Amino acid sequence: MLKGIILISLVFIILITIGSTINIVRRIKIDKKIEYLVDEANPISSTNFNEFKQRIHSTTRTSIYNVPGVYILYNKNNSKYYIGQSKTMIYRVTNHFKGKGSPDVYKSYINGDKFIIRMIPLENSGFKNLNDFERYTIRKFKAYKYGYNKTRGNKNYK
Repeated sequence: MLKGIILISLVFIILITIGSTINIVRRIKIDKKIEYLVDEANPISSTNFNEFKQRIHSTTRTSIYNVPGVYILYNKNNSKYYIGQSKTMIYRVTNHFKGKGSPDVYKSYINGDKFIIRMIPLENSGFKNLNDFERYTIRKFKAYKYGYNKTRGNKNYK
């Protein structure tokens, strides 16, 4: 009887360990995917953002930034991140620097902090939806714990 309980306990511990290992491997894989996507995204400084936006609008009405995706706002002064998602990234990012987004990001911006902006389209990202993409990116950059994000991502998971 005791041997049976010990055997069941060992099997249970092994299954938990395997499950934890699979989750860790999955997280590492997702983090590497996000790192790659961020490295591939062109960084734009907040000081050049309006010029960048005007150049895009003067060349074409459609843009790779006027699509669904995740954007990353990195404050160079305090090393904080804000991660967001939008169906039209360029307009959503613009709103943050006009005071129509995260109040904390805007406050830092009007106080002279410099930001680096990266916009990553959902298409060809490997993610199925914006909610997952945003949530994993927030986790990767610890934007909820140490950054500007007030939530871990959109609550309406698909």
